Amino acid sequence: MSTADFLLELGTEELPPLALPQLEQALAEGLRAGLADAGIEHGALESFATPRRLAVRVGEMTALQAAQSLKLKGPPVTAAFDKAGKPTAAANKFAEKCGTTIDALRRVTEGKGEFLYFEGEKPGLSTVTLLPGIVQNALDALPIPKRMRWGSSAAEFVRPVHWLVLLYGGDVIPARILDTEAGRVTYGHRFMAPAALPLARPADYATVLREQGKVIASFAARRESIRKQVITAAETLSGEALSMSGCWTR
Repeated sequence: MSTADFLLELGTEELPPLALPQLEQALAEGLRAGLADAGIEHGALESFATPRRLAVRVGEMTALQAAQSLKLKGPPVTAAFDKAGKPTAAANKFAEKCGTTIDALRRVTEGKGEFLYFEGEKPGLSTVTLLPGIVQNALDALPIPKRMRWGSSAAEFVRPVHWLVLLYGGDVIPARILDTEAGRVTYGHRFMAPAALPLARPADYATVLREQGKVIASFAARRESIRKQVITAAETLSGEALSMSGCWTR
């Protein structure tokens, strides 16, 4: 089965600094859970967070969800067919839900009634069609005590949203989330690299931001870089770098 990398990036106004690690982790876990529930296999998952973005990159995501094993009881036969024996809307909807035809449905008797029944596999759907809903659910589940609206939009998030990147391989996933159209353009440092930065593929994300956007996308890597610079600066002054909780160690 073919696979491709996936990238989600949500660009916003300045996010609450203390909430960044929690939002980053929650978004990554929400996506991981959504992909598992949908039966979409994938490789390594990497998350990113800066004051103006939350992002997740997922490697080797399959193009189709796994086929689903189904055992479903449908409507009563009396409601599934009219007096002339023609299928009703209830029967058609049940067959569609099972991904099969009405002729392929079985009948089972339970209690005093006879019901339509399906046992088999439902073919997997395209991953690209499922991802917008998975992303939306992960964003809705973020631990945000109070959401806000902006402008005339009915969307709600912790801060106003300015851009959205959804890439599967080299293709943009068509979607509108939080009242924002998905694309392939990200943005770097607000002052040092304000121009739009097109992304050709998910694998380029961190490199493009670092080399062209002057932004270290990884929260952990950025914190470690700052820690090392503070220690070096302290050593040049024959001093000792202190954190809020005590002495910073190497």
